[in-house]
Amino acid sequence: MSDFVVPIPKNDDAFSHAGVPIIIEHIASAGHQSPIKFKHIKLRTFKDDITTNYSKDPVYGRMDPIVTYQNTTRTITLGFDIGIHSWDNMVPVLGAVSKLMQYQYPVYEQANNALSLSRPPLLHVSFGNYIRAGNGGPLICAMQGMSYSPFDKYDQTYSPEIVSVDGTEDGEKHIIPVKVSVDMTLLVLH
Repeated sequence: MSDFVVPIPKNDDAFSHAGVPIIIEHIASAGHQSPIKFKHIKLRTFKDDITTNYSKDPVYGRMDPIVTYQNTTRTITLGFDIGIHSWDNMVPVLGAVSKLMQYQYPVYEQANNALSLSRPPLLHVSFGNYIRAGNGGPLICAMQGMSYSPFDKYDQTYSPEIVSVDGTEDGEKHIIPVKVSVDMTLLVLH
């Protein structure tokens, strides 16, 4: 898990006004934290898989098996890039990505007791008409995994910004990329 934690701004100005937002809310901490909204994105991949499972029993003298319905599963794979072309606008984006990484963990009643699990790491997710429930609201999902990759190539035309956390010359340094890529796999819960 990333140690890079930056406070999330209360307004959406740092994420730009363009596009349809991906909105992700950690159900276990709803009411205590505001949802993450990624607005300035470039969608790289989107895949919505629905799989229907049956048990198949072969029967003597019959060409086709007897099939019995078991369940239907739905998995959404989503990949997007965020790039606001200014390191000071990317600081809150990195904070939001860090927060999204934290959403993969459950909530415990006692922080130092792994047996005190109180709420699972479920999410409400919405993205325009691509990800939404039948009633138009957000889908309840379990995140099966996520990854993020900063775009940090060092060459003659670009190098990421190195900033001091406390604003002083000798303060702890953080690398602020100009773009990050995020990939997520969501299991839709019906």
